[in-house]
Parts: sequence; C-alpha cells; structure tokens
Amino acid sequence: MTMGTSRPLLSNKLFWVGILYFAEGYPLGVFYEIFPVYFRQQGVELRQIGVLSLLGLAWTLKFLWAPAIDYWRQMRRYVPSDLDELLDKLALDRLFAAVGNDFCEIFYGQI
Repeated sequence: MTMGTSRPLLSNKLFWVGILYFAEGYPLGVFYEIFPVYFRQQGVELRQIGVLSLLGLAWTLKFLWAPAIDYWRQMRRYVPSDLDELLDKLALDRLFAAVGNDFCEIFYGQI
C-alpha cells in the first residue's frame, strides 16, 4: 500500500480493534459510573449499592475465567440456546408490559 492511497474505514483493522475495545469497556463503565448514581437517586441504601459493586469482580477476574470458557465451550453449541433464551425473556417482558403491573407483581414481587 502506498502513502497516497487510503483504506476504507470499515476495512481498517485498527478501527475494528477500537470498536471492540470500546464495546468491551462500555458495560463496565455503565456498571461502575451510572448504576450507583441511578440507584442512589432511587433511594437505595449505600450498603446495598456497595454490595452490588461485588458483581464487578466478574470483569476484574475475567483473565482467570475467560480462557477456561474458551477451552471448554464452543460458540456453536451455546450461542443458539442463549439467543433463544434472550428472545423468550424479551417476549415475556413485552407480555408483562402489556398486561400491566398487577400481573407483574405475581412474578417479580412488589414493584
């Protein structure tokens, strides 16, 4: 490739590395920065918010468990079942939203 020609953005590998890096870090940022503020505004106690931060250990210890997941599970086996489960949950969520809060309390408890 010569200096005068430029590659399209979508075929640039560095572009995709940046997109993947952002997509990996965004949920962690939401978890640590937005959730505590939101929950505090909703009146959740600081102790409960602090306990919720323990869930962040999944990201902190990812370097330990991710290789094991890659070794023992192959994507072609679990992705279709995970997608089916996600679609089922989305359908139930839409059903609960359509029926109303009285019906949701049966399944979720007090809202």
